[in-house]
Parts: sequence; structure tokens; C-alpha cells
Amino acid sequence: QLAAEQAEAERLAAEQLAAEQAEEERLAAEQLAAEQADVEELDADQSIASIDPSEVMPDNDSISESESLNIDYQWNIVKQMPVEYPIKAAIENLEGWVELEITINPAGEVISASPVNYSRRGRIFGKPAVQSVTDWLFEPPSNIGLTTNQTRIYKVEFNL
Repeated sequence: QLAAEQAEAERLAAEQLAAEQAEEERLAAEQLAAEQADVEELDADQSIASIDPSEVMPDNDSISESESLNIDYQWNIVKQMPVEYPIKAAIENLEGWVELEITINPAGEVISASPVNYSRRGRIFGKPAVQSVTDWLFEPPSNIGLTTNQTRIYKVEFNL
């Protein structure tokens, strides 16, 4: 009978340990989800910054009227999708940035986005940045008379 009581006590202790581990895992998952939600709530000004057009566009006295309008185009974001923070990066407390080359059509829709530069260890952010940016909508360049695709470099920052 003593052996049976000892076996029962060991079984109960193992069940309690398993329940505690499951609770710790659940709390860790909830914390990670909350951190991701905080990242998604970042204001556009905190997570996105445009590069100065002079850094992207050539400094040339023979710029045509169309190219001149391209420099003056403000690239205002009308619709922006949240950028998903990679779970692995969040677990490792990793922050960084990605510069994306974005091309929009005259209607302001993103027709291509591709990473062109990364922060150190920032390649992990390339795919989620591209996935988010492809769903953005910009103020249509056609509103100011631009009828060709416009391309610009945007920097997407990932901060915890």
C-alpha cells in the first residue's frame, strides 16, 4: 500500500508540473501576441520614413517636366496595412529596418516592392515588409498630372 501511495503522489506531482509548464507556455504566447499587437498599432510616422527625393532622384539640370513633377510628388499614404513583426525576431528581441524600392501606378496602387538594403541582421524583416507594402494605397499621382509609374525608396523600421 505504501508503494501505491508513493506512486500516486509521484503521478500527481508530474501532472502538476505538466500543468505549470503548459501555463507558462500559454503566458509566453499571450505576451508575444500582445507585443505583436503593439507593433501593429505603431503610427505610420513611427514605422515608415521616406528617403529624401534628392537621394533617389538624379541631380541634373536637364530634368524634364514629368521628372520634375515626380520630385514634387508627396507620396502620401492613403491606406496602410500593418506590418507583421516576425515571431523569431520578437523572441530574439531583434530590431532593424529594410529599405524597399516601391513602384506605384498612376492610380496610387503598389505594383512592385522589393528590398534593396537592410540593417545588420535585418534580412528577416524583408518578406513581412514587402507583404505589407504591396497592399498600401498612395494618393494617386494622376491627381497632379503624372501618368507614368513612380518609383521611390521607402525605409520600413521594425522596433519593439
